[in-house]
Amino acid sequence: MTVGSERPRGQRPQRTPAPSTVFAAPDSMVPASRCYRRPHMVRAYVLITATQGKALEVVERLRDSPGVLAADAITGEYDCIAHVEADDIAGVGRLVVDRVQAASGVLKTITCLAVQ
Repeated sequence: MTVGSERPRGQRPQRTPAPSTVFAAPDSMVPASRCYRRPHMVRAYVLITATQGKALEVVERLRDSPGVLAADAITGEYDCIAHVEADDIAGVGRLVVDRVQAASGVLKTITCLAVQ
């Protein structure tokens, strides 16, 4: 420690909380400008069923779409998942219809709104 930076014994240094971020796997990293949530935004997770063999193409198209925070191919009942954000619930609906469902290779979607 430097002179003048000592703290009373038993006290921990103050930590600044980190901003809320979106964590993604290394192969699906998004630009930092798209990682930080804006206050009062509505977020949702969109579960996507893709046509056979098209899951990776769907994910690549969605990653470049405005309002899509992250998109990944997944295992299980669904082929892809997208994390989206809009100003309100109607905006999430428009985003899902105009961007996600309109993407070539998407058969079906289920939208799950984030509540916290």
